[in-house]
Amino acid sequence: MGKINQKNKIKTTEEREEDYRRMGLDLIAGLSTELYNVKKTATIDIDVLANSVSNLSDGMNKLRHLAYKDLSMDEKSRNFVQSMKTFLILAEKKLKELQEDEGRVLLHVREITEYFHGDASKEEATPLRIFVIVRDFLGMLDHVCKELRCIKVPNSPIPLAPFR
Repeated sequence: MGKINQKNKIKTTEEREEDYRRMGLDLIAGLSTELYNVKKTATIDIDVLANSVSNLSDGMNKLRHLAYKDLSMDEKSRNFVQSMKTFLILAEKKLKELQEDEGRVLLHVREITEYFHGDASKEEATPLRIFVIVRDFLGMLDHVCKELRCIKVPNSPIPLAPFR
């Protein structure tokens, strides 16, 4: 009763090395899963994102002009104008939050880029490039892990040093 698994009570050095190797591969391969959001971020086009925020702002300005100038005196549109004014108040708050978030995110990206690459001003044209680099690295890492899983390690005369 004291032993959980009688079949695996004694393992050879080679079996233990193979177990350690597989555990290490699983650990390394797990990086790709943990950094999934980095891979998704690498596909974002920062110009499209910035243009989206700008387009929202332009659309709000047009709606504001419509509600406060063009339709403000039209009695038939009174309910619509009132609804749009209420919407504009809420949407302006959200847009301001979105613009602040955009600035904060870009600041963090710039800090990360400076940390890993030094001067971020060189990377100003492609601020999300650091995520592309990490994504490509994770792709190579996944590829190597798959290859290593397929390779059966022959009995090597020099055993690997155990982790301490």
